[in-house]
Order: sequence, then C-alpha cells, then structure tokens
Amino acid sequence: TYTFSPPLDKEGKWKTNYGDAGEYLIKLIATDGQLSTERNVKLVVNRVNVPPTISGVKDIFAQEGETVTIQPEVKDPNNDPVTVTITEPLKSGTFVTDHTSAGEYQIVVLASDGEMEAKKTISLVVEDVNVLPVISNLQDLTVKEGELVKIVPEVEDLDGDDITLTISNPVGDTGEWQTSFTDNGVYTVTVTAED
Repeated sequence: TYTFSPPLDKEGKWKTNYGDAGEYLIKLIATDGQLSTERNVKLVVNRVNVPPTISGVKDIFAQEGETVTIQPEVKDPNNDPVTVTITEPLKSGTFVTDHTSAGEYQIVVLASDGEMEAKKTISLVVEDVNVLPVISNLQDLTVKEGELVKIVPEVEDLDGDDITLTISNPVGDTGEWQTSFTDNGVYTVTVTAED
C-alpha cells in the first residue's frame, strides 16, 4: 500500500495548472501492513508560459460630443505582471469626442507579460452630429430715410458644411436696402443660415 503527501492525491496523481511551477518535496510511504518504509522524492514542475487573455472589449459606437471609455479585462494564467497598451485615440482609456471626431477608428488592445502577448482589435465608430451654424456681426440698426442699409452677417459652421444664407425683406439676400423718403418705421429682419 502506498501513500503520498500533498500535492499528490491518494493515487499519486496531480493535475498541475499554470502557476504551479516550482519544486515540491513529496513523501512516499510504502507498507505491507507490517513494515513500512518512506522516501522523499523531489518533484520539479517546469514553467510553461502562456499568453495573457483579453476580454470585456467589443466594437464601440458613439456620437460626436460623447465621452468614450474602454476598460479591458486582462488576466494571465501564470499570474505574471501584465502591461496593457491601447492605441489612439483611446490610449489613456478615455476619448472626449468633439465636432471633428466623426469617423471609424481601429483600436488595438495589447497585453504582454514580457514574453508573450495577446492582441484584440475593435472598431470605434463615431457618428457625425450636425452642429447648428453660428451667425454673428448682427446688431440693431437705426438709419435715416434715404440712407443705405447694409447687413453683413458672418456665419461659421463647425462641421464645415456649405451654408445657404437668406435675409428677409425689406433688405433681401443681397444684404443691402436703399431706403426712400417713405420708408420710415420699424422693421424686423430675419437672417437665416442653413446647412
């Protein structure tokens, strides 16, 4: 009859796992029921390195103006320290998008234990969000009859879209109105910028 000390089971077997590398002193006892003998046996488990694993990352869809974050879950079966790197624009783990961020980005998450590495590539799609054009250089005007009214609005579109500018009557789209001596009164002029 044989008995074995841990980590061997009663049949002298042990299914090793990653992280079990090392030297183990095993006590082996053999008995015939009357006499016993024992011997120490050194068991050496050699290290087998395997790459880290990456989970918890998938394709990301966002709109301009949103903050995008990524938090990969990285494990190493050998319990080695792991270095994680992420490509731009998520290198820091956070990407604050703005009106220029629309597009598709290929994001690579790399986990390395110094010997082996795991890599996962995902897509980050940032959808364009249209921003209203901004009209400036407008103020209330006071003129005398017979004078030329001139409106020169300045329009900015953060998306770079082509703008159609309309100015209501009595000024009109040219931005100029030559008043006559019968035009006294208060007029509301609407300037519209449309992308």
